[in-house]
Amino acid sequence: MILKLASNRINTSNGLTLFFAIILAFSGLYSEFFQAPTKDNQEFHKNLFLFQEDDIANIDQVLIHNRLGDFVIKRKPGSFANIWELSEPRQLPASQPVVNRILRTLRGIRIRKFYPKGSINLANFSLDAPRMYFELFNKDGPKVKIYFGLVNPIDNSTYLMTSDKDSIYHIDSLNTSVEKLGLSDFVDSHIFSFSKKQLTSIKIFRGSNTQVNPLNPQLSVLHGPKGYKNKSGLLLEPNKVEKYLSELLALKSIYILDKITEKLANKLDSILSKPFYTVQVKTTSGEDITYTISTVVSNLPDLKIDKKQTFIIKASNRKYPTILDRTNFKLFGMKSSALKELPFKKLFY
Repeated sequence: MILKLASNRINTSNGLTLFFAIILAFSGLYSEFFQAPTKDNQEFHKNLFLFQEDDIANIDQVLIHNRLGDFVIKRKPGSFANIWELSEPRQLPASQPVVNRILRTLRGIRIRKFYPKGSINLANFSLDAPRMYFELFNKDGPKVKIYFGLVNPIDNSTYLMTSDKDSIYHIDSLNTSVEKLGLSDFVDSHIFSFSKKQLTSIKIFRGSNTQVNPLNPQLSVLHGPKGYKNKSGLLLEPNKVEKYLSELLALKSIYILDKITEKLANKLDSILSKPFYTVQVKTTSGEDITYTISTVVSNLPDLKIDKKQTFIIKASNRKYPTILDRTNFKLFGMKSSALKELPFKKLFY
């Protein structure tokens, strides 16, 4: 019994020794494979977010490299409003909602943990071959590069590093899928680059406002503190005006003519020199914008379009003319008389 009992104790002792040896070996391997995160409580609290509000507000340009290419967006110089443009791979108006989502995404990067920027962690977190990177610029030039690596779908997180810090950051996954954004996502195809709240006045003239009585637009809507008025100061029906403006501001182009032949350029100049409609807009930021609108066109050289199914608009604040479907043409035929408030007595006629 004594020998048997002693034998059991020896086996138990050997088992415990082996168990602790395995734990130590595993811990060593884990430490070697994933270098331990560092987190100073005070510093971590201070840097809970990767960027502060001022960091994002001072950005003038962003280069985004993702799986679909390189895209550069720039804050428009001298613009009255906070307007961004796409400069690479093509010079086109940028989608403001997309730009705003990107900036909010950068501002919202929340740090979970810090890891040392060692070769092991760079490889293990796929930052030796980043899947995507941003380069941020301010008025003084390049500010910082941000590289994105491994995505962990289990805990909805990812890893990044920046060019100005010696740390790897374990962060919440980005709330915008920037990696999948392509050229069509970055381009703003809307004709009008303002909202209803930013509108001070809109006037529509038949023909050119300088050729046809500039004091007598077919439509005149003034937006003031008491509502919408016509050029005579009479109130317009707010629901009608709101509905009309919503339809107008929702207009999108089907083509942006940024790369055209000389023959097509000459044809466009000829068409737009004799507009069917002219639209004048004033915004709350003090900007005056003129839109020149062609008649429905039969054909355009070097461009395949359906006969008499499109028309052209050129905005004074946009570099290139655009083509729209003719179903939208009727919106520019609106007259002030169609938006008048009904006399009170006629409501009960």
